[in-house]
Amino acid sequence: MNVVQPEIITDLQGETVVKSFLEFLDTFVLPDEEGRPSEDRVRYYHQQAEHIKHNEQTTLHIDFRHLAQAERYELSDTIVSEFYRFEPYLRRAVQNF
Repeated sequence: MNVVQPEIITDLQGETVVKSFLEFLDTFVLPDEEGRPSEDRVRYYHQQAEHIKHNEQTTLHIDFRHLAQAERYELSDTIVSEFYRFEPYLRRAVQNF
């Protein structure tokens, strides 16, 4: 009896969301008083992840305004327009972070 294996389909846009969101988490710094990111500042989400790890918590809170500040308008628009489609990809990005 031949069993047909299902074809695995990759959601390319979902994979792009993972990559872009990981880049955002890895590089975001709070802007200085003039609204510009400063290279010598602590990477915000790295600091949050360390806090979560130290306190044995499980939730990383993302401020959606940070996506807009980081000029990730395409990513933020994509997340807003199809959140439920991309939620598993966002979760995977956070787990890989």
